[in-house]
Amino acid sequence: MLCFLKAMLHNQSLPNFAVMKKVIAGLFFVFICGVIYLANTSQLDQAYAYIGVDHLVKLLPVKDKFGHFFLYGFLAFLFNMGLNYKSFSWKENTFQLGALLVLSFAIIEEFTQLAIPAREFDFVDILADVLGIFLFSKFSLQVKNWRIKAMRKVPS
Repeated sequence: MLCFLKAMLHNQSLPNFAVMKKVIAGLFFVFICGVIYLANTSQLDQAYAYIGVDHLVKLLPVKDKFGHFFLYGFLAFLFNMGLNYKSFSWKENTFQLGALLVLSFAIIEEFTQLAIPAREFDFVDILADVLGIFLFSKFSLQVKNWRIKAMRKVPS
């Protein structure tokens, strides 16, 4: 993974880098869908125990909010990169397409919890999603700027 990040920053050639970014974003999305399935079927705690991190998860006082912040934030980061930082402007604001896709998914997923007995709808979860997506999207723009600077320094 560190090799991947170093190559990304310095624009070193990787096998089909554009495709690789999309594959990684897609795999992380599948991972999050798996976490959602486990939560919807009341199996998430069993999964934590199975992989041996249940004791660590119990140490986090707001583990659910922590998860929303980091999982959806990192997914937005990966989607922004995978979509090559595509953005659009609306009313003098610029929005990254990847961040909006992830935000839409997160909000829809949170509202589906109203219909699932094992889950509980919580506006604070949406707040954690928005905060994570916003901050990780800002970071993805910083990575984009670092890449641009690194490419300028590479001799032709």
